[in-house]
Amino acid sequence: MPLDEERLDEARVVMAFSQEAAHDPARAAHNNRYMHRWRDSVAGWVAEARTAGDVAGHVDLASWVDALLAFLLGTQITAVLDPANVTPAHLERQLTAQLVLVRVSAGATGGGQVT
Repeated sequence: MPLDEERLDEARVVMAFSQEAAHDPARAAHNNRYMHRWRDSVAGWVAEARTAGDVAGHVDLASWVDALLAFLLGTQITAVLDPANVTPAHLERQLTAQLVLVRVSAGATGGGQVT
């Protein structure tokens, strides 16, 4: 997430590259390889969180990981286009809202309740 100037610059590069990839099959293939690796990494972390009891059992991990990646890509775009309003604190609150959807509550057993 673009929470500081360095990562905001990275988001600008991602946006520019995405525009190029939309019109260049070679760049699109490179982008797809990167996105698949990113997805696999995030899916692994989320699976570890479920194993640790932090992610509710009813959550469809594959769909939620895809939704999380779409959210993260969106944070890059909104932070670049509207940095005065899309602040790091704003982005962190949005991420917390995403995580609440899948997090097991402190008192839950069996992975059923979310906070």
